[in-house]
Formats: sequence, C-alpha cells, structure tokens
Amino acid sequence: MPFETREQAIAIAVSLGCPVGAHKLDDGSWMPCRTQKAYSEAKKKTRKFFKPPMNITKELRELEFEIPKEGLSLGQLEVIEEAVHKSGKITKTIGWINDIFEEFSDMQKNEEHENFTVSTEICKVDESLGLVLGWAIVCKKDGQRYFDLQGDHITENAMLEAATDFMLNSRMAKDMHSGDGVGSIAFAFPLTDEVAKSFGIEANTTGLMIAMKPDDPDILGKFASGEYTGFSIGGRRVPGFDEEINDE
Repeated sequence: MPFETREQAIAIAVSLGCPVGAHKLDDGSWMPCRTQKAYSEAKKKTRKFFKPPMNITKELRELEFEIPKEGLSLGQLEVIEEAVHKSGKITKTIGWINDIFEEFSDMQKNEEHENFTVSTEICKVDESLGLVLGWAIVCKKDGQRYFDLQGDHITENAMLEAATDFMLNSRMAKDMHSGDGVGSIAFAFPLTDEVAKSFGIEANTTGLMIAMKPDDPDILGKFASGEYTGFSIGGRRVPGFDEEINDE
C-alpha cells in the first residue's frame, strides 16, 4: 500500500527487513524499500515478525516494552497497541502499528480464509427456565491468552466486535453447526479485563458469557444429561488477524 510520507514508507521497509529506503510513485506517494521488486520479495518473506525502526524502538523502550531479537509478532503488536491506548499517551508507535496492520492486510488479502472452531464448557443448566449458561468464548485464563484444544484463540477485542454483531443480527443457536436454528441466545455479557475492572469484578477468566435457550426440549435434555458438554463457536479467520465469529 502507498504511504503519504517517505518516513512512513522507510519505517515499513525496516520492519519488513529491507535496506533502509523508499521509492516514490508517480502520484507522489511512497512505497517501502528502494525498488518495487525488493518490496515484493520482502512481503513474500515476511509473515510473523516485524522489527521496529530506531525511533519506534526508542519509544517502546521508554514505554518499558521489550523487543525480542527476531522482532514483534502481530499478537505482540496488538498487546502493545492496547496498552498504549489505555495509557493515554500520544506516540508514534500507534501510527507505526496501524501501518503494519494495514500492510499485513494487503499482503494477505488474496489468501484463502481458513475455517476455525472454538469449543468451551458449559457452567450451568437451569431446567426451570430452560437455559444453558456458560462461556461461549474464552479469551484469557489466569491473565494468559487462552487456546483451546484445536489451538484456536480469540482476542478480547475480536470477541467484543463479533459478539456485538452476533447479538444485534443473529442470536441463533444451531445443533452441531448444522440445519436451522434450534434456539436463541437469551442474553450475553462480554467480560474483558477492562470491563471487569470497571465493574469491580475479580475474575480469572475473560470472554463472552451467554445463556442459550433451546427451543427443543430434547436439546435441553442433552445438556442436562451431560451428552452435550459445551458450546462450539464456528467462523473464519484471515491468517494473522483476529477471528471473526459467524454462528453459534
């Protein structure tokens, strides 16, 4: 993607591992690396880690962030971005991280989206109300990012965005991801570190808590008997980015 200034393009060039430099396009915008060929080759090689330029490195150290020798992963950049936003400090780091995210999106836009499924356990079945309560999504446990048995992880920000869209536009529950809806989500509560702190809640788990109300008594019975032991969230991911939730 083109950048408005030479400095932006050079910062991305450094992050991609190119020699310091940038090349100017006919419309006056700038592209990373000294040539388009060098830029294209660097994009193909770069998938996991990004090295900040010297001014960003200095700023990150002042903010007490450690920079691994191999560079920063997208996940680490996401954590840094969230922490800097919370600090309220105005930094060049945020602009650089946003440029990285946009650049990575451009690099990945032609890659096929990969299906994923995240599974969680239910906490309670209330047969009198016909509700199944539990975590639809678990983001963190004991302060650490949570990965399920399939190795899938959903960040708190991705959960909030996906849950908002789901509750406004769907709220449908399916049986084993197939067929028509067999119930609906009666209510949902997103619990992030920030939300928990705001409400004075002490919790070792963050994520999306829900109550699902099955329309079919047989489905409720399967939860009550233990035949069904949890919720399963299906969706698609773009490689390197937060997951997008599609259905319950």
